[in-house]
Amino acid sequence: MDPCYCGKPSILGWILDFFWLNRFRWAYFRYDVDERDVVIQKGALFRNSIYVPMIRIQHVDIKTGPIISKYGLAEFRVYTGGSGVFEVAYIPIEEAERLCEQVRQWIKVDEDEIDAKTE
Repeated sequence: MDPCYCGKPSILGWILDFFWLNRFRWAYFRYDVDERDVVIQKGALFRNSIYVPMIRIQHVDIKTGPIISKYGLAEFRVYTGGSGVFEVAYIPIEEAERLCEQVRQWIKVDEDEIDAKTE
């Protein structure tokens, strides 16, 4: 088999994945943040729902890069103690900043309630 032939399907696959499949995946991506938990739902054929209670969240941050920031987008990341990092990707920077500040306030309230119960 010609070695060049092996590279063409992978390049074509990458292009299809980047342009077509990501749009398909994005169409089935939802998130919700309230005072109790962060909910992330994704998946086209097999739906995956992730519930992160506020009591389990250690901290949150926003990640941007040169390409996504050019389009005014960011990734909102939620860090937990044992489960790792959960992210809401490619949302407007203003929305990510709002979510980050709101979750920080809710985490602070939860920490204050825990401190009051232990005293």
